[in-house]
Amino acid sequence: MVQDLSLSKLCGSSDAIKPITQPPQASEFKSDSNGTIKIRIKRFRNKIPTVDVVFNGNRTYEMIFDTGASHTLITAEMAKSLSVVSYNYADFNIADGSNVRFPVGEVKSIEIGSHKMQVMPVVIAEKADIGLL
Repeated sequence: MVQDLSLSKLCGSSDAIKPITQPPQASEFKSDSNGTIKIRIKRFRNKIPTVDVVFNGNRTYEMIFDTGASHTLITAEMAKSLSVVSYNYADFNIADGSNVRFPVGEVKSIEIGSHKMQVMPVVIAEKADIGLL
């Protein structure tokens, strides 16, 4: 079963999470004529879809496709492997209602399906075992 989800209103913003350089404009991304980007679900983890995400053009990680996440979150292991260095910290309200401070860094690129974004900020979670997209 294929289901279209509009994620355009789900991305939050934070002054602490800004790319150091400007990412490409939305018009530079390839999508269907109606703006839909199709993403293959790899499997479900606790009823939440996971997808393969390519970082920096050459490292693929399985990540939870979390439509409630306001930012991309990577694990400390992913950050180390991708040579991500934090440049700031930001506070977030997480699913259990608590407020948590995470380091923020950036990756050169994130690719999912035909969608690619350059120079993306990421939140680094020391205790996570899988990333959130």
